[in-house]
Amino acid sequence: MVESIITAPPAAEAAPPADLPDAEGDMPAVVDALANLPEGAVVTEAGLARIFNRCVASVKAAVDRGELPRPVKVFGKPCWTAGAIVRHTEARLDAEARKFAKLRV
Repeated sequence: MVESIITAPPAAEAAPPADLPDAEGDMPAVVDALANLPEGAVVTEAGLARIFNRCVASVKAAVDRGELPRPVKVFGKPCWTAGAIVRHTEARLDAEARKFAKLRV
């Protein structure tokens, strides 16, 4: 069951809600925004761009660089679950920590 869907704000909305990152892309706010979503929440490409305070092209580029997991299409639109994004990020952090630990030995 889809618990919530995050989409782009209406064009008339002047500023993002206070719970989303500011113009500088405050990473703690991004982490908090993702962490507060239910694991099964469906996040659209536009919604993810809004969470990261970036454009959709930046989200696509992050996928191409492997910084974000590959999306699945739902009704032709790229989507993720919040849990998939968090798990992907955690796996990348763990891999970097293991790489760093090997360098220190």
